[in-house]
Amino acid sequence: MDGPQLAHRWPGRYATVLADDPGSSVLTLTSLGMAELSRPRSGASRHRVIGLWKDAQSGVTEIELPTSKTAVILNITYGFRDEVTVDGRRTLRRRGLPVLSGIHFVP
Repeated sequence: MDGPQLAHRWPGRYATVLADDPGSSVLTLTSLGMAELSRPRSGASRHRVIGLWKDAQSGVTEIELPTSKTAVILNITYGFRDEVTVDGRRTLRRRGLPVLSGIHFVP
C-alpha cells in the first residue's frame, strides 16, 4: 500500500526492471484510500492513479480512476514477439507475454 502509482515514483522504476525480463509484465496496485492521502509538495495532485502497468510491447501505462467511477476492469491479452539475445541471435520460436489491451471503468 502506497501513494499514487506514478511512473516516476518507485513502482515505475522497479516495474521497468522486472518487465525487461523476457515474457514478463508487471502490474502494481494501491488502494484508492491510500492514494488519496498523498499530497505532493509541488505540482498537480494525481491522487487517483491506482495502478501502473508495464510490458515490453506497449511500455508504461498509468491507470487513473476517474472521480465518477468506483472500479476498473483490465483486459489482458497474450501477445507474441520475436526475442533477440544480447549478441544479436534470434530465438527459434516467438515468445509470448501478457499485454494490456483495454481499460474499462465501472460506475
